[in-house]
Amino acid sequence: MMVLLFGSLSVVIGYYYLMTGGGRDLATENAEYSVASKNIVTEFESNSTTATKKYIDKAIEVEGVVTEVKDSVVILDKTVICKMQQKEGNLSLGAPVKIKGRCIGFDDLMEELQLDQCSVIK
Repeated sequence: MMVLLFGSLSVVIGYYYLMTGGGRDLATENAEYSVASKNIVTEFESNSTTATKKYIDKAIEVEGVVTEVKDSVVILDKTVICKMQQKEGNLSLGAPVKIKGRCIGFDDLMEELQLDQCSVIK
């Protein structure tokens, strides 16, 4: 019984750690890379394995044009999905913006890069 309880607790803690980036505060971290949205998507399209090793789970700044804003999700150049830490009401469609977040993966089928824990760089 104790083993089952410990195993279940480990799974829950591991899942929480992965989904929250280990409790990191990306707002205070320095970005490891600063790239244009189109350039980073091209990197993933040309060599997904290398780009994944380079960017995954790292704080990065992505610069692009806002193509959609829905609640707490901002989409840059129709290819970079940014899950914001809070709802963004000050962004206008077509406006250039720089967003910092944690790279969580690239969807080869949809050709979209996903970031979480995002915030707008002023």
